[in-house]
Amino acid sequence: MRKKEAGFTLIEVVLVIVITGLLASVAGRMMSVAFSTYFEVGNQSSLLDNADIVRRRLGLDLRQALPNSVRIGCQNRCLELMHIKDSGRYRAATNSTEDILAFGVLDSRFELMGLLQQTVGAHSIRTGNGVNDCRDNQADCLVVLNTGVGAQDVYQGGNRATITDLLPTNDPTHLQFVPRVLPAPSPAQHFYVVDTPITYICDVNAATLRRYDGYRIQRNQSDVDSHNELLTQGASDSLLSNQIQACEFRFQPGDTVTGGIVMLEIRLGNAAQTYPLFAQIALDAVP
Repeated sequence: MRKKEAGFTLIEVVLVIVITGLLASVAGRMMSVAFSTYFEVGNQSSLLDNADIVRRRLGLDLRQALPNSVRIGCQNRCLELMHIKDSGRYRAATNSTEDILAFGVLDSRFELMGLLQQTVGAHSIRTGNGVNDCRDNQADCLVVLNTGVGAQDVYQGGNRATITDLLPTNDPTHLQFVPRVLPAPSPAQHFYVVDTPITYICDVNAATLRRYDGYRIQRNQSDVDSHNELLTQGASDSLLSNQIQACEFRFQPGDTVTGGIVMLEIRLGNAAQTYPLFAQIALDAVP
């Protein structure tokens, strides 16, 4: 009697193929969902990180902005400000033995009331000798009472002067500047040391938001409201985002209590997602 050979029937083979195909299809869909979720989370994380960088950087600069120095241009896609490096209070008493800061007459030196706010030990303020050194970013500027109007507008230059020296070098007590007739005193005897203008430009066509600093102070914002103009004026630039789909800066003026509010509204996006960002930053009101 012949022994029966072991094996699979055609029906069994077909069933195995069908079941294997079903399992592979289910597994493929599960993996596809997993990969899709992974990339979606990655894209969203990238947009959130980008938005956080923009919000933090702009917020830091605006909190260090010279009062009344914010100006917005190029159809609300450019923002400019003057950056405060240090600040303090000047001597204003009329006692003849004190080195006061005089207004309405030529002056070049005053005594500090206490130490500079940001300086402990040797100061890091850049000094120069020329009238236009601080305008040309060759030295830091002394600024008093910036109201943003007329002679008291830092961009026009009536209330700023090139700092020539601080004495002594460690914990200075006196500040010297290129002889200047400053127009008006600060009610609280405040003065500021300003080191550079800063500009933010949104270029929706290039999907970029860039930050610029270290360039010459210009009377008109329209002279520094493009990438090429800023580089021509000696600016350094840094890319904050290359995912900008829409962008708008707005400014709500303040009063004697509040220095105003800057509002930033942008939409970041990539091929898969978009993320809206709206930020409000309050400004210092003390000029």
